[in-house]
Amino acid sequence: MIKTSLETITPEKAREYLKANTDNYRKLQRHVVKRYADDILKGRWEVNGESICFNEAGVLLNGQHRLAAVILADREIQTVVVRGISKDVSMYDVGSVRTIPQIASHEGIDCNPTISAAANIIVNNFRPGRGKSAVVDYIRENIDELNRAYRVACYGSQHHMSKCGVAIAACYLMIHTRAIPVYEAELFFRLFNDPWTTRADGYDISAAVNARNMFEDRERKNGYQIQKEKLEILCQAMADFHEKTPVPEKYMIHEPFFYSNIMDEVHKLDGIN
Repeated sequence: MIKTSLETITPEKAREYLKANTDNYRKLQRHVVKRYADDILKGRWEVNGESICFNEAGVLLNGQHRLAAVILADREIQTVVVRGISKDVSMYDVGSVRTIPQIASHEGIDCNPTISAAANIIVNNFRPGRGKSAVVDYIRENIDELNRAYRVACYGSQHHMSKCGVAIAACYLMIHTRAIPVYEAELFFRLFNDPWTTRADGYDISAAVNARNMFEDRERKNGYQIQKEKLEILCQAMADFHEKTPVPEKYMIHEPFFYSNIMDEVHKLDGIN
């Protein structure tokens, strides 16, 4: 049975409650605790309905940052406390934003930040769903393919470009839709990352080299580049590399994006109408 009450949380009580923080997969973030403590010390803390929550087994589900802030500020606060939440219900401290890798890790999915960034790009551009839950679901369903794309795009190079989520996304899409064989994708990214020492007998390397130059030029001039443009450049370049097609010095970015046909194929493969 769920019970709700308004309690005064002293530093001593906060320490006692934090002993029940045994099932939280996120580390305490000091900057969040300091911000909350500063609000408490400056009289800005108010009861707003957000609660400290315990499940029916007494495990703390929500509120670790607020409790830590009470201890840091060495002041008491009033807050809503909820007890008796079912153990089958998942609630997590909302004092800081949960990242996709944190959520995936809690669900037993081995996912590094680059793969999660790639999945986020794919979901936002090619899937009907949005939000972190949709991205985590996509990672769960396609983790093997995403890991393969990560290995292919990063193989044999420590160059920072190969660690870019959009590179993994492009590699995944081109392999997933069979637009390019795995060995060609690997060769493309070797050229993309290190064209000076990579042999590519029989292939025109201008697609990889020019795509790399466009990335570097835009980063140098603007300090950033739109992900959609990066994705189009890489998908177009990989397709041209596969066709052994010489390309001009610069790719033209245009709407609709080159990968609209890839989008149709992804939707078909994933059963999306």
